[in-house]
Amino acid sequence: MREGLAGSLQHPRRSLGDRYRSQATKFLKLAAADPERVNENTEWAEQNARQALLHDFTHPDNWRTLASIKVALNDEIGLRALL
Repeated sequence: MREGLAGSLQHPRRSLGDRYRSQATKFLKLAAADPERVNENTEWAEQNARQALLHDFTHPDNWRTLASIKVALNDEIGLRALL
């Protein structure tokens, strides 16, 4: 019974990583939609993607999100460090 309960509960740090990843995705979409604030929104997206990795580095989507932001920023050095 205990394993069933533990398996059904979601890890709190993992859910926080999911929230940061979704915020990063939102800011990346805003950067594409609003050319006047592209730098501001991509910086916010990168910051949220980094927080997502800090909270859950085991989720591959967190790595993919940060990598796509690095590509959007043309940050070759950062992308190499990430990979």
